[in-house]
Amino acid sequence: MGRPALQPDEINEFRERLCEAALRLFAEHGYDGFTLRALGSALACSPTTPYRYFENKAEIYDAVCARAFEDLCEAQAAGRAGADTPWEGIRAQGRSYVGFARAHPHAYRVMFDLRADDKPRAFAKKGRHVEPIMRSWRLLSSAFETAADAGELEGDPRRLALSFWSSLHGVLSLELAGCLFEDVAADDLVADVFERFERTYRSRPPTRDPGESP
Repeated sequence: MGRPALQPDEINEFRERLCEAALRLFAEHGYDGFTLRALGSALACSPTTPYRYFENKAEIYDAVCARAFEDLCEAQAAGRAGADTPWEGIRAQGRSYVGFARAHPHAYRVMFDLRADDKPRAFAKKGRHVEPIMRSWRLLSSAFETAADAGELEGDPRRLALSFWSSLHGVLSLELAGCLFEDVAADDLVADVFERFERTYRSRPPTRDPGESP
C-alpha cells in the first residue's frame, strides 16, 4: 500500500516548519553552507523529504526570504496604521523597521546579507520574494509621498525614503554584526537618523510677522 496523500493543512504545517528551520540554517551557515542534509536533520526527516515541497535550495531560500519580507510588511503597515499625521507615519514605519530587525535578527541577515548567486541585483529581478520586497518599499515610499503631498516634506520623497531606509539599515547592520564601538549606543544613532531627517527635510510653517494678527 502506498503512502497516503498529505492533506493541505499537513503540507502547509510542514512547509512552515521547514522554512523556520531553513531560516536558522541560512543565518548560521550562509547560503553556500546550507545543506539539505542539515535541514533534514533539523526536521528529523530524510534529506530528500524537502524535495517533496521545494525543487531545490534556491527555491527554499526564495520562500524563506518572501516570508520574512511579508512579516516586515505587516509590521510596517501596523505601525503606520496608528499614525496621526503624515510625518508621524514616517516615524512609525521607522520604529517598526527597527523593532522587526531586532526581534528577528536571523531573518534580517537572510533578507539582506545572503544571495543565491553572485549577481548584486539578482534579488530585484526574480523570485517569490521580489513582490514583498517591493511592497515593503512602496509602504515606506508612500509614507514620504503622503508627507510631501501634505506639505510636511521638502525634497524628492522617493530619494528621501531610500536615504532614510539606507540610514536605518546601516545602523542596524552594524548593531546586529556587533561592529558598533562600545561607547556608541545604537538607540542614539537611530534617534539621530529621525532627528536629522526631521530637522533637514520636514517643512516648517512660515514665520509670522510679529505685528501680524494670529
